[in-house]
Parts: sequence; C-alpha cells; structure tokens
Amino acid sequence: MANAISTVESIANEVADLLRHDNLDVRIYQWIGLAYNDIVQRSPLELFCTYTELTVDSGEYVSNAAIPDQIGTPVAAIFMNASKVYMARYVTPADYNRITSTGAEVPVGVVPLFWTIKNDGATYTLFITPPASGDTVVTLVWGGNYLDTPPTNTSILNLPYHFEHVLIWGAAAIGASILRTPMFPVYEGEYGQAFDEMISLVGYRPDAVPVLRSIKGPYAGTPKLQAPPRFPQNIS
Repeated sequence: MANAISTVESIANEVADLLRHDNLDVRIYQWIGLAYNDIVQRSPLELFCTYTELTVDSGEYVSNAAIPDQIGTPVAAIFMNASKVYMARYVTPADYNRITSTGAEVPVGVVPLFWTIKNDGATYTLFITPPASGDTVVTLVWGGNYLDTPPTNTSILNLPYHFEHVLIWGAAAIGASILRTPMFPVYEGEYGQAFDEMISLVGYRPDAVPVLRSIKGPYAGTPKLQAPPRFPQNIS
C-alpha cells in the first residue's frame, strides 16, 4: 500500500506478510480476486462505478463499438445529441425484444426511450430504441466490475486506495483458511470489521444529515463520523 495506484503485486506482498509466507504461488492472486469480488458484490455501487463512452451513428439501432467484457451491473445510460441530454430506461434483453417486436416502425428522431446490452456470443452490443437521428454520444455507467479470472501481478483493481486494507484482510482470511487455520477466525474478523467501517464511511444518502452524538462530555453535540445507514430498515 505504498501509493494511490497500488498494483496487485503490492497487495499480494501485504497478504503474504500477514500469512508469514514469502514464496506464495499463484493462489495468492486467486484469493485477491475472490476477496475483490466479495467486496464488489456487497458494496454500494458508487464505489465501483466505471464509465464507457460510445457513439451511436445516425439511424442505427445498434452500436458496434467495443464494450468492456467485464461490464458488471448496468446502472444508467446518458445520451447526448445536438447539445441535449436524455436519460433512457434500461430494460432486460428479453423486455427489449418484446418492446421492439410489435411490428410497428419506430420513427427516427424521437428521444431514446429504452436501451439494453446484448451479447451475441462474441461481443457486447448496445441497443437503443427509438434509433438515433444523428450521432449520439452515450455514456454507460457500470457498477461492480467483477473478475472472471484472477488478477495478474501488474493489475490495478478498481478500489480506492484508502480501502485497500479491506481487500488485504479479505484475501488473507481466505489464505488463512488453507494455510493458517488457527488464524482464520482472527483474519475473518478483521476483514468483517474493516468492511463494515468502509461501508459506514461511504454509506451517505444524498439527503443525509449528520447525526449528533448523544453522549456527554467535550464531544457532546458534535457530528458523528459515521453517516446514517444507507438504507435504514426502520425510520423513526
């Protein structure tokens, strides 16, 4: 964790140090990949949002531009054409097929209403309807870029530097379950605590108001560091 763009090799060295191993094989990268996917799937989307910019040509339903293989969860598509911005609704490929299979001709020049991503077996492709009436720039927002294969030593994962320790404890816990079973409960506990602290720091709602402390003493009435839960189950 020496800088703000740590490579997986740097993270692997930290994990190896926790596991008291300086000659770990490729398994350490598998553990890092597993821990990263666990964090991605259980964290707020805004932590891992990525953006892909495409251009949809005039009159086309389909953009053949390259879309990343690991696209994660679609969050939004922002369309801009002739200095106007439009927000279309994401639908599943099945719903998109139903919407566009009515046999009616969809007029060109209407604001985009629906979009989806389909995989033809080789590449991911963006579909929009109604089609673009001129070159339209589309910014796709993805949440949670999952790893299908273990990262390499030179990979840089999409995780803010200040939360790398969460990933390190997670990978170390997985490794300890194999190499240091007596230490597994300890490392798993550290991972859980670090993860919860990360979520508490990034769990602000747009309208969140800092909660005042109810304790007495010099810190009475000062804002807490922790924001309210992101999605409180009980609102009073």
